[in-house]
Amino acid sequence: MRPRGLVITVAAALAILATAAVYLYVHGVQTTSGGAASTPVIVAKEDIPVGARLDDVIAKGGVTVRRFAKADVVRGAVSTIAEIKGRLTNAPIVAGEQITTARLAGSSTQPEGGVLGIPSGYEAVTISLQAPQAGGGLVRQGDHVSVYATFSNISLLPASALRDFLQGRASNNQTQKIPDFITTVAPDVQVLKVLQGSITATSQQANVALTLALKPQEAARLVFAQQKGALWMALLPPNQQGQSIPPSGLSDLINQRGSQPV
Repeated sequence: MRPRGLVITVAAALAILATAAVYLYVHGVQTTSGGAASTPVIVAKEDIPVGARLDDVIAKGGVTVRRFAKADVVRGAVSTIAEIKGRLTNAPIVAGEQITTARLAGSSTQPEGGVLGIPSGYEAVTISLQAPQAGGGLVRQGDHVSVYATFSNISLLPASALRDFLQGRASNNQTQKIPDFITTVAPDVQVLKVLQGSITATSQQANVALTLALKPQEAARLVFAQQKGALWMALLPPNQQGQSIPPSGLSDLINQRGSQPV
């Protein structure tokens, strides 16, 4: 009876060892392919083009969560849907690809005022001036400036002559030359962006591109002044409001009744 009992004992021990081996194998498989020690990763279920709004992709089920062994996770892979909400893609993503932060651009929704922070009721206009006219290269983003324009070779046209011209009739009224003058285009303007240029061989002066926040009427006057006159920027001290000045250099001619500048 002893030999038979010994055989039964050995068989039972081997069965226990086999069960333990199977358990360890299954546990190891779970660990490497979806068990507790694996890492969740957001994966594309379809091809996603560049510039796609990931909120739209999420809404139609274009992404899913899969688990990978840590060694198989791509660097920068995102692990939650929340990480890609409100984002855009800056490169194409193919179906089955792990979505990484390198494939994500900025927010799909612009902040109030856009990237420049344009105040409500204003619009942004960019002009390029040589450094002296642009505040000597000292103007920075967030500063405030007064904008002036100088005009030369301006003529006054009597109102009756202008009315005849608009109605297609000839007029014997003569235009009248006036002195050069300077006027305020916008007394207080916020600078949204400044781009310093390089010195050119011809001018020996650097151009400065200024992006300004202007009310629509001021923006129109600025465009007209740059096309027909010459612009100058005056940098305002912090917390000092700019003031509009009357046109100077026109003498009393600007106030003559029945005359309009052309």
